[in-house]
Amino acid sequence: MPKKYLKIENEELLKIRDVLAEDIPRIVEINYLAWKVTYPNEEYGITLEDVERRVGSIEKKITRWNDSLIREGFKHILVENGDNLILGYAVLNIIDSNQSRLQVINVDPNFHRSGAGSALTKTALNYFDDNVDIIVEVTKYNKNAIRFYEKFGFEIEEEIDGLEVAPGKWMPLIRMIKKVKII
Repeated sequence: MPKKYLKIENEELLKIRDVLAEDIPRIVEINYLAWKVTYPNEEYGITLEDVERRVGSIEKKITRWNDSLIREGFKHILVENGDNLILGYAVLNIIDSNQSRLQVINVDPNFHRSGAGSALTKTALNYFDDNVDIIVEVTKYNKNAIRFYEKFGFEIEEEIDGLEVAPGKWMPLIRMIKKVKII
C-alpha cells in the first residue's frame, strides 16, 4: 500500500520559528515517529523494537530537550503550517569558526515531501556563516535523506563510526559536507 503524503499546497503558509518549551512534547512525538519509519533495517538487523528502545521514554526525551534548549552554541527551530501544527524541527550547531553542523532535521512522516524539510534546511543554511563548511551525518541506508541533502549541495565525505541502537547492532553513518565555495 503506497504511503500517503499530506502535501502543503502553498509553501508560503509554512512558518519557521524558534522552538519554545511548550513545543517539546510535539517535537518528541515527531522524533519518535520519524525514527520508527526511518531506522528499522533488515540488512543490519535493526528492528522496530531496537529503535523504540533507543528512542527511550518520552519523559526522558522531554527532559533532554528542555536541557538542550539552553545549551550554548545550539539553535533549535521548527516549521509549522498555517494551522500552527508543528510539522518538523531542526537542531543547528556552530562547532567552531570553520565548521557548523546540521545536527538533526526530523519531519513528521505524514508530512514528508510537503516542503517542510526543505524549508528547515534553507533556514539552517541561511543561519550558518557563509564562510564555514556545514556537515550532516546520515544513516548510510537512508537513501532518501542522502538524495535530499545532495539537492542542497552536500556531498558524501566519509563513512564514520555508527550509532549503537541495541547491544551489538549499529546504524552505519556517513558524513556529508557542504563545502565553502572558494571564489
